[in-house]
Amino acid sequence: MRILVLNGSPKGEFSITIQYMKYIIKHRPGHEYKILDIGRDIKKIEKDQERLAAIIGEMKAADGIVWAFPVYHLSVPSQLMRLIELITPAGASGAFKDKYTAVLTTSIHYYDNLAHNYARAVSEDLGLRYVDGFSAEMEDLRNPLWRKQLLAYFDRFVDSIEEHAPAERKYAPVFGSIKEYTPSGLKAPVSAGNRQIVLITDATDGDVNLRRMVDVFLHSVDGHVDVVDLNKVDIAGGCLGCMRCSGDNVCVYKDGLRSVYYEKMAGADAIVFAGSVRGRYLSSRWKAFFDRSFVNSHCPITSGGQYGYIISGPLRQLPDLREEFEARAQTSDNHLAGIVTDEYDDPAEITALVQRLAYDIIRGIDTGYQLPPTFLSVGGHLLFRDFIYRMGWFFRGDNRYYKKHGLYDYPQKRYRTRMQGSVLKVLMSSGRFRKIIYSGSTEHNIQEYKMMLESDK
Repeated sequence: MRILVLNGSPKGEFSITIQYMKYIIKHRPGHEYKILDIGRDIKKIEKDQERLAAIIGEMKAADGIVWAFPVYHLSVPSQLMRLIELITPAGASGAFKDKYTAVLTTSIHYYDNLAHNYARAVSEDLGLRYVDGFSAEMEDLRNPLWRKQLLAYFDRFVDSIEEHAPAERKYAPVFGSIKEYTPSGLKAPVSAGNRQIVLITDATDGDVNLRRMVDVFLHSVDGHVDVVDLNKVDIAGGCLGCMRCSGDNVCVYKDGLRSVYYEKMAGADAIVFAGSVRGRYLSSRWKAFFDRSFVNSHCPITSGGQYGYIISGPLRQLPDLREEFEARAQTSDNHLAGIVTDEYDDPAEITALVQRLAYDIIRGIDTGYQLPPTFLSVGGHLLFRDFIYRMGWFFRGDNRYYKKHGLYDYPQKRYRTRMQGSVLKVLMSSGRFRKIIYSGSTEHNIQEYKMMLESDK
């Protein structure tokens, strides 16, 4: 059986993810394997049509295709996303129909669900039959249990191919066209004073709706908005996963993104991201921009500000992408003022929403408006807290940030609570004491709130 592995890691053969695949190859030798280092070679691939055609040919010839990649900033690495952009026209013609695919990733489980969902949705769009996704923690290969499960995962993949098994489709195709947006019903702008508002976009001449929505936003702000055109920013490449930023949080690349992060975004009161949907994401250029923010992702350069999104395309059909937008705001400790799309029949409604976004952003800056974090932020914080604490010797810059901001907030450091818990644990061994506690627990739980409501606070 011919198994093609699309390696999305820019590290190539030195990728941790590929070591998992090599373990499979070692213990399941009865197949013909081929690994293509997509992440490492993407710059060459996008410039060489013959090489791209050869990759598509390998995909057509394979019995099974494994997407193998590390999770980068909530999804697949930008390098792999670029390949998906390049092969989509071929896939749309049914070139990969009914072939079988699986996903293999490594991460610390930080939004690995979104990465798997994206890879699965893209696979289904290409006509592939999705079997399973194996999301390994980076050190799972050391664990005998997970080594056993890794081989079981691959066996199930092979069995599905041999049996020509049916595959459940999780995602409906993205459908429907977006009407051309012509702004109408413009109202007077809101004063921005000296507030620092940054708008980042990759809009091209062909992104008519996006450009017009951006223009409406700029019209709606009476003051300066610093516009960053990603198409004009020198982006040397996507994140390399080299970890050289671990000591001082400075990226190894010396390109235009440094000025965007540290001269534009750092300290801004609000940041607005404006992009068009490409397939099931924004452009791979946007993904490179997000991936490169790994240099600051553990200690964000923006905090306590306002975020907003202006999106052209069928975002309502892409709940995973919307969740990523929401997660990005929350995990960087910023308030999401709103997400506006052009998915409305009435252009006046789009205009009103864009203008309201401008108003809410400025009002949010003035009032310091923030909502309590949800699991999107709390869960992410706990993952990173434990990871940085364990790996602080390596991620020295992050370790310093976490110590300075009190982010090592482990429950065992709350000594008073621990002492109370120890006493109550002994008392709760008494049936009589438990009866007293249970009988009054409902009313007792709100005593503090009743006192607060009765006070002037």
